[in-house]
Amino acid sequence: MKPLTLSRLLLPIYVGAETPTATLDSGPVFGLTTTLPAASPANKFLGIPYAARTQRFTRAKKPEPWTKPLNATRFGPSCRQLFVQSEIDLLKGLFNTASRESEDCLYINAFAPADPHPSRAVLLFISGGGWQQGNGEVDLSGFAAYEDIVVFTFNYRTNGK
Repeated sequence: MKPLTLSRLLLPIYVGAETPTATLDSGPVFGLTTTLPAASPANKFLGIPYAARTQRFTRAKKPEPWTKPLNATRFGPSCRQLFVQSEIDLLKGLFNTASRESEDCLYINAFAPADPHPSRAVLLFISGGGWQQGNGEVDLSGFAAYEDIVVFTFNYRTNGK
């Protein structure tokens, strides 16, 4: 009997699996599919711009449309956040602080069961943090799959760094 390697275990998941796609007002996107035990597969589309890159403290504008499919397989950078060292020591490991920060940070993430259904409940998850820190970098594909709902997370500007 041959030993079962991880690659041989995972290969059937990727062979023949289609990349999920969606068409938005701004253009087409492609994402990822997550399969969990005892749940339907869930699609996730990460890092979709919901506003054009702007200077801080200016009104957001609609994103420029695109024609080529947007790679929506990675969270976008979080908005810049200000931490003092004592807060960093206290909060390290407690909050989901992304390592990448940018002024270009207004991105939304979508998680939904893979089979389309027009009347699912929608949950908009707003990251906590007292308007001081936080971001939308939370993978809620499991929540979408197990609860059979559509979930959105997003980045927004918090304190001024």
